[in-house]
Amino acid sequence: MKTNIIRTFLLCVGLLAGCVGGPTKDFYKPTGAVPMERFGERAALVESRDIHGDVNRHVGLGYQVLGSSDYLGKYPEVVELTTQAKKVGASVVIFTTRHVDTITGVNSFSLPNPPQTIQSQTYANVYGYGGAAQYSGTTTTTVPGGYSQYQVPYVIDRFEVHAVFLGK
Repeated sequence: MKTNIIRTFLLCVGLLAGCVGGPTKDFYKPTGAVPMERFGERAALVESRDIHGDVNRHVGLGYQVLGSSDYLGKYPEVVELTTQAKKVGASVVIFTTRHVDTITGVNSFSLPNPPQTIQSQTYANVYGYGGAAQYSGTTTTTVPGGYSQYQVPYVIDRFEVHAVFLGK
């Protein structure tokens, strides 16, 4: 049961992280240029070692810079780059990345355990000067379940990312 709770928690965190839109969209800066042709297909992704040279070559081929996204964070996902390219009408995305560092640590959290219910049977015979009496009964007691502590390690690689969106 505890394993299922942890899996559900991690799945929810992952889903929430994927719904945000990502840093490619969040740090996008348009140049004000508007593409003459609205590109409807999936944009070509070019990972570059010389982003300035590659952008200049594309500009020489008639492309115009529509905008850029520069940030320090996670490695850019293909879906983020292509979604932003489609949004702005870019047909080419040229990007470069450089690994900056890795952050590690442990997140701690606790989850409540279910309460425990205990039933007790009580029997008694009482003898005295006035005679004898018998007693029997059931007692139900609920004891709190307490909490279980969990430790979830994490490793986050951080990258310096530069992406340029081009269209014709």
